[in-house]
Amino acid sequence: MNERIRAERVQLIDQDGNNCGTVSRNEALRMAQEVGLDLVFLAPGKDDVPIVRIMDMGKVLYEKKKKQAETKKHQSV
Repeated sequence: MNERIRAERVQLIDQDGNNCGTVSRNEALRMAQEVGLDLVFLAPGKDDVPIVRIMDMGKVLYEKKKKQAETKKHQSV
């Protein structure tokens, strides 16, 4: 997340899922900070330009944990 992304240029997807094109890492970080969200690495892209997304990582982790608890609750041993 955020500062762990080392690439100079990244393919950016904003919080609404719109492709913002290839931008510098600093520009992507600035855009994420403006909306108060995290810049998250999704996948290595083509031509050494990784794909990153602006999203609320805390919300994603919370929903994942909640889903795991629900699955465990309905599990029969």
